[in-house]
Amino acid sequence: MNKILITFAKVIFLTAIYVISGFILRGLGFFTHDETLLPFLGTFIRWCITIFVLVVIFRYKFKKEENFIMTRYTKNSAIIFGVISIILLLASLMSGTNLLRAFLHIIQMLLVVGLFEELFFRGFVTNEMLSLKKYGIKPSVAIIISGVFFGALHLISPMHGLSIVAFILVRGVVPSILGISFAVILYYKKDVIALMFIHAAVNLSMNIITSGFTLFVIVSISIVYTITLHRDERFKTGQAFLEG
Repeated sequence: MNKILITFAKVIFLTAIYVISGFILRGLGFFTHDETLLPFLGTFIRWCITIFVLVVIFRYKFKKEENFIMTRYTKNSAIIFGVISIILLLASLMSGTNLLRAFLHIIQMLLVVGLFEELFFRGFVTNEMLSLKKYGIKPSVAIIISGVFFGALHLISPMHGLSIVAFILVRGVVPSILGISFAVILYYKKDVIALMFIHAAVNLSMNIITSGFTLFVIVSISIVYTITLHRDERFKTGQAFLEG
C-alpha cells in the first residue's frame, strides 16, 4: 500500500509542478501572444522544469528495457510524422500562410508534445503504474489509470468558446482514449520513440483535418491495431495484459 501511495504522490506532485510553473509563466506573459515564439518557449520551459525535478531531484531513470526498444514501428512512426509534416508545409505554402511558422509548429509538436509529453506520461506515469502489478494493480487497470490521467490533465486549458459538453469530449474523453492507446503500445512494444513520432503526428493532423472527436477516435483505434498489436499473439490471447 505504501508503494502505491508513494507512486501516486510522485505523479501528483510532478503534475502540480507542471501546472504551477504554467501559471507563473502565464503571469510573465509567455502565453498571451500566440503570434510569437513565447507560447512555445513557455511550454518548453515548464516541461524542462518538470523533467528536471523528475530526473535530478527524484533521481528517476528511464530504463531502456521499458522505453527504448527500437522496433520497425519506430521507423514507420517517423515516416508517418514526416508525411504529415510535408502535407502541413505544402498546405501552408498553397494557402499563402507563414511557412516559417508552420515549420516551427512542426518542431514544437516533435520536441514538446512528442519528446516531453511521452517521456513524462508514458516513460514515467505509465511505467510507474505498471510497476504496481506486484502490489495487486493489474496492467489493464494501470493502463486505464494512466490514460485517464493523461486526459484529465488536458482539461487544464482554456475552453476557447466550447460548450461544457464539447470541452469535456474534446479535452477530456478524446485525450483519455489516446492516452490509453499509447499506454497499450508502450506495454507491448516498449518503444517510447515510436510514440513520440505518433503523438506529434496526431497533433499535427489537427491542422489538416478538423473533424474533432471522430478523427481522434479513428486515429487512436487505428494506432493500436496497425502499429502495435497486429499479429501480436500476446494481445490476441490477452496474455500478460489481464493477468494480476
